[in-house]
Amino acid sequence: MTGIPSGGPAGGHVTRTIIFDAQGRLYVSVGSAANVDSDSTRARIRRFTATQAQAGNVAFTDGEVFADGLRNEVGLRFDSQGRLWGVENGRDNLNRADLGGDIHTDNPAEELNLFAEAGRFYGYPYCFSEFLLPSGVGMGPTTQWADPGFMNDGTHSDAWCRNVNNVVPPMLAMPAHVAPLDIVFYDGASFPPEVVGDAFVSFHGSWNRQPAQGYEVVRVVFENGLPVRYEPFFEFDSASDTAAGWPHRPVGLGVGPNGELFVSSDASGQIIAIGYQR
Repeated sequence: MTGIPSGGPAGGHVTRTIIFDAQGRLYVSVGSAANVDSDSTRARIRRFTATQAQAGNVAFTDGEVFADGLRNEVGLRFDSQGRLWGVENGRDNLNRADLGGDIHTDNPAEELNLFAEAGRFYGYPYCFSEFLLPSGVGMGPTTQWADPGFMNDGTHSDAWCRNVNNVVPPMLAMPAHVAPLDIVFYDGASFPPEVVGDAFVSFHGSWNRQPAQGYEVVRVVFENGLPVRYEPFFEFDSASDTAAGWPHRPVGLGVGPNGELFVSSDASGQIIAIGYQR
């Protein structure tokens, strides 16, 4: 019987994502308390041994800090190599005067992270990932920048954030505010062979961006075990990402026994099954 660690953080981001690895270890992800916290004490993934996971009387703080500095890592999934990946929701209302002032429409990037080494730090709240900055300012997606609330604290400069000994940058940058909530690696037999090993990510959709974006499922194409790009997979058939004729906000993902992709939508209250017709 598996126990749930007690005394975890309350309030804040409401998701509490859990996943087990092949050794029976339990991973628990908790998001930040606010848009931007004062430190990363809460926003991290803790790992519990198989013994701890089965005990049922373990304190939440007894878990190893497996990954730190993750604002809201909602979706977690292992790939076929046993590597843990996560999708992260970035901060809102980003404004940094020297980068163009109000840059929240296209920044920070939502992140696809690989947790290749236990105990590493991924940036939040001191750093953010670029998605699209004004011409002449930006350095390209995944570039790390100091968060405006910390950039003058004497430690967390742009250079500090870009030092990979301090911060692990994301493997892929995704558009700001699309709110990725789940990720699944495709191992079914319905879709063409070139899709096997790729990932699908659900974008729940933005609430503080105009025009709105997200509201779809994207395919993340992998080459040599690493993500190289994302492309639309299940989306509204229009120039916009959402409208009255598109009732879905994707949340959970799964691969069915016949290789179909299952997508849950909390806005429409439906589970959509997507197959492939040759």
